[in-house]
Amino acid sequence: MLSTGGSYSFRVMTYNIRYDTVKDGKNQWSLRKNYLINLIRNRMPDLFGVQEALPNQIFDLQHALSAYRYYGVGKNDGKRWDAAGTRTCTWVKLRDRYSLQIFYHFNTHFDSTGRTSRLESARLI
Repeated sequence: MLSTGGSYSFRVMTYNIRYDTVKDGKNQWSLRKNYLINLIRNRMPDLFGVQEALPNQIFDLQHALSAYRYYGVGKNDGKRWDAAGTRTCTWVKLRDRYSLQIFYHFNTHFDSTGRTSRLESARLI
């Protein structure tokens, strides 16, 4: 989409979907997924990233949002410092189909407790 400044722009969305666990009771994934699917459909981002997604959640999103392609790795591919859990940064190199410019999309979920982990994660990116 061409902006008034003569440059191309696009919409990017990020969402921590929280992993799927039955311990969430009334907030479990089966009761939350339609909200997220509708949010993505209504906002129509060109790119979106999710955090904490498990394979079944990715499957649900792919099934409902077939116009989007999925790229990612599991958290077992991550590196850790003082983080409470393993962290990843998924990235992809893309080319805008209109301007032909190359750009990168990074999606990550920094640790909430480990200061060193947050600093080192930011340094890597």
